[in-house]
Amino acid sequence: CDDSDSVNIDKLVVLLLLQLDSEVLESVLSSEDPVAVATEVAEAIANTQSKENMSYRETLESLLLPIGDVHKLLALLVAELDPSYEDEMIETADVQDSETQLAMSQLFASPVSERLLADIVGRRCLARLMVTTDLLLLISLLQHQGKVQNVNRVLYKLSTLLQNYHTLHWLCCQSVVPTSPLSLENNMRQLAALNISSCSRQPPINSGYIPMSYVPFFAREM
Repeated sequence: CDDSDSVNIDKLVVLLLLQLDSEVLESVLSSEDPVAVATEVAEAIANTQSKENMSYRETLESLLLPIGDVHKLLALLVAELDPSYEDEMIETADVQDSETQLAMSQLFASPVSERLLADIVGRRCLARLMVTTDLLLLISLLQHQGKVQNVNRVLYKLSTLLQNYHTLHWLCCQSVVPTSPLSLENNMRQLAALNISSCSRQPPINSGYIPMSYVPFFAREM
């Protein structure tokens, strides 16, 4: 699979999105069974007998023709959306020494850095969520039209990734307020009275009551 194949896949996605509206995309995102909804969308597109739809089918055929192995290319794209694929790439890299790891942990310890990391995570999750949704709809359409076979495992993988990225993006968008220092002190006293010690790190005192997403709270415990 070369770069031209990937470009054709991008064109196929754009072509497909021109046939859909925002409500269709939202129905896929909010469904407990994204594959079922994507299949219904593919059937609706395939059964439309309009002049625009016929032109769409001709363009689709012309874009698919140069691609040698459509199934292999789509499977590769789905694999690259999987975080475990990145973990394997990281494992092959050189392990950082303890001093470098300590410096990095201190670099991202401030509230500003936490919010910056949370924003990066949110944007990354949103981008992957959109790509996953697009590929799910595209593969469902290609399967319905008989252009690809034996893609049920790929569709299931995409469905799982879509739900995971949707949840992560939701967490990035939910606003919460940190516990006040006074409430935290009272809680610590209650734990001490029960002979229970807190194993989590103390949140920065200067975090105040500034609303933020859930992600910085997870980052503090890492």
